[in-house]
Amino acid sequence: VERLAVFYSPEFLPYANSYLVASDRLSVPAQETSAGANFAAVRLRNIGVAEAQIRQMGSSRQVPENIDVVAPINGVILSRSVAKGQRFSKGLELYRVADLSSVWIIAQVPEELAGDFRPGATALVSSTETSRTLRARVANVLPQGDPRSRSIQVRLEASNVDLRLRPNMSVVVELPIQKKAVVSVPQDAVLDLGLQ
Repeated sequence: VERLAVFYSPEFLPYANSYLVASDRLSVPAQETSAGANFAAVRLRNIGVAEAQIRQMGSSRQVPENIDVVAPINGVILSRSVAKGQRFSKGLELYRVADLSSVWIIAQVPEELAGDFRPGATALVSSTETSRTLRARVANVLPQGDPRSRSIQVRLEASNVDLRLRPNMSVVVELPIQKKAVVSVPQDAVLDLGLQ
């Protein structure tokens, strides 16, 4: 996890000071200290203070000037909505971070084939950008269809440990289906005699 940004908040200082006072073992019994420190730490987490910074405050016994914004997971930054020197209000999404080690792939298939796909079936996924073929598992056949293309969406799940697949990437999906054996002939091989 990395530090993505730093910000200042006036409500941080009283919460940080109350955390330091509550975790000070000299003034109160240890049981009360742990309960008070836990409550103060929860308040700090609620305003966006990372666990590492709370631990650092506890060990250094000092209140930092700013709050560090750290990535909650290892992943890829998909979007950033903040710039240096910008003011922002509560609730603003600063970054969008995605863990791409496991991805969903949405495949468009003709709607007449919707009944042929079952959750758990295996599919092969390839791309012109990657030379490898990945295995994916059918997770769900989504209920809504596209009236223009007369297709439905099949959601696949694939392991993407090497991060070859990225958001909005086009891939080729091979979904094997089981059809009953039937006799078929080309349409132009049938002779129409009018009544037969």
